[in-house]
Amino acid sequence: CAPSYSLVRGAARMLDGNARIVSLEPRGLQDILDNILLVGDLTGAQERAAEVVGRLRRRMDAVAARVAGPRPCVACLEWFAPLYVGGHWVPEMVAMAGGVDVLGVAREPSRMVEWSALCAARPEALTLIPCGFDIARARAEIHLLSDRPGWEDLPAVRAGRVYLTDASSYFNRPGPRIIDGLEILVGLLHPASAAAPLPAGAAERL
Repeated sequence: CAPSYSLVRGAARMLDGNARIVSLEPRGLQDILDNILLVGDLTGAQERAAEVVGRLRRRMDAVAARVAGPRPCVACLEWFAPLYVGGHWVPEMVAMAGGVDVLGVAREPSRMVEWSALCAARPEALTLIPCGFDIARARAEIHLLSDRPGWEDLPAVRAGRVYLTDASSYFNRPGPRIIDGLEILVGLLHPASAAAPLPAGAAERL
């Protein structure tokens, strides 16, 4: 979804003066925090960046200390047709929120999987995080999943544990709101361990 480094570099050549280009390509949660510190260094806002990262780390630690109970098997779908599962930081988020990501690989790119692989994984919860979508758009596209054979047989569907999310705000973009996404996941997977109600419009049960 993002412009390539070479495209940005080409555009920068058309600017007056010498523009320094910094490519931020985080693969995991720690990388996101490191990028915030880097941007703070580059913009002369080191103290502010350190404060932000310190606050985010405390929230992450609070999640880890709070989550308790069985760890459900979770699949996070980042695209519906073709079917993609979330990679990069998403499997880390699931693990910290008290689940087990059955298809995503931490710190690796999101990847395409066959529908049969999702069915074979038998996820107990489905988190729908289509790239760039909010809840309304995800709901409009849900037929791309629900019309497939075997949808009704998925344990997550049978248990009523399919969750639509505002993925663009809380899951797809590597910034401070990723930690909001982590807390939202806790609220979905372990409601009793959630510190606060979900933000309005953040997620809902299908």
